[in-house]
Amino acid sequence: SNNVVSEEVVSPPILKGHNGRKSLRGGGDQVYPVRYALVNVRGGAITKRKTEALDKGDLPIALNIPIKRKEFVQFIATSFLMFFFIIIFTMTRDTKDSLVVSNCGAESIPFLKLYGVMPAATIFLIVYSKLSNSLGKKALFYATLLPFFAFYTLFAFVLFPARDVIHFLPNQGQEVVGAATAAVNLVRYWSFSLYFVVTELYASAGVPLLFWQFANDVTSP
Repeated sequence: SNNVVSEEVVSPPILKGHNGRKSLRGGGDQVYPVRYALVNVRGGAITKRKTEALDKGDLPIALNIPIKRKEFVQFIATSFLMFFFIIIFTMTRDTKDSLVVSNCGAESIPFLKLYGVMPAATIFLIVYSKLSNSLGKKALFYATLLPFFAFYTLFAFVLFPARDVIHFLPNQGQEVVGAATAAVNLVRYWSFSLYFVVTELYASAGVPLLFWQFANDVTSP
């Protein structure tokens, strides 16, 4: 009853080969992190007693790489997810500028950002706040991400191939000149304007919001 028992984990884990060098592979005696119980006997010395060995999944995949073996699959999956988020953002960002500039003119971009992107971002923020209060984390992730992918699929296979039919192309001699050119062209090429607005929203909601929120939910300190 006078004994005080506590536990201590001896680390870091190493593998000791026959040549005495530390490595994670090769032959030799394997030395894993071992849990000891420290028994403090009143009036005597502190002795160590081995109680259990830790799981091999707690070992790092290699020296100087702080990734455990049991976390390696999750690390690869999260890395691929981040890659896909970034590659989609890069492709859509470059495409939106070329579509708007070549059809509506470079002077239409400030007009589109002021009267298109800003109201859309405000609406997106309000809707996302409402959904975050009523949906779980998984449902919120899909409810936010899937509309972007649905629009990009619709644009790639329906809107862009039919661009000459759905756009309000001017007749010969009806070209608008002056300050109203940018606004009129944005309405004429409305699918390109909508593509620009959606891509600007994805730039703010893709990697900065959705990916890092997902990464924080699936990882632990």
